[in-house]
Amino acid sequence: MLPVVDLRLPVRTRAPNQGGLLVTCLDERRQVLNWLENEMKNEAVVKKAIHELLATQGVAVLATHNDGQPHGSLVAFVVSDDLRDLVFATSRATRKFANLSKDARVALVIDNRTNRETDFQQATAVSVFGRASEMSGDEHAHWMKRYLKRHPCLREFVQSPTCALVRVNIEKYNLVERFQNVIEMWIDP
Repeated sequence: MLPVVDLRLPVRTRAPNQGGLLVTCLDERRQVLNWLENEMKNEAVVKKAIHELLATQGVAVLATHNDGQPHGSLVAFVVSDDLRDLVFATSRATRKFANLSKDARVALVIDNRTNRETDFQQATAVSVFGRASEMSGDEHAHWMKRYLKRHPCLREFVQSPTCALVRVNIEKYNLVERFQNVIEMWIDP
């Protein structure tokens, strides 16, 4: 999420996370505008990197929990073009579905590692944080088409009456490059 900067004020303008920036002249106002422009470019670069990673990977590790006990599982996914929603399928008889029914908070990890030493310098990963809910009606039909377009081999599983399509309303991404460079991107509600 980009910081909010109100540049309409002629004398005092605050830039969040900058300790309260005081703009008193035209040069300082230009600096704030340049800073904001760079932030917007940075967000576009981060979104592009996330899009590219998610487009090349079809499986994520989903983390849920129950009574403080974490649970991890693999899920095939599809993501919305605006990066606000991620959808996966699961049987309603699974531990992950039971966990989601008790607490909708989830995290997913998607990466492009090759299991080689070069991953420490070249692999990219994204952690996705949000809240999950089962879909129904028109929303279910819309996402079923998108899901099957991406994962046609899962048609029989996804069309089973015991299968749920789950939408994660994404709140935040953490993009990790070169094993330790972390960029956080919040999604506006």
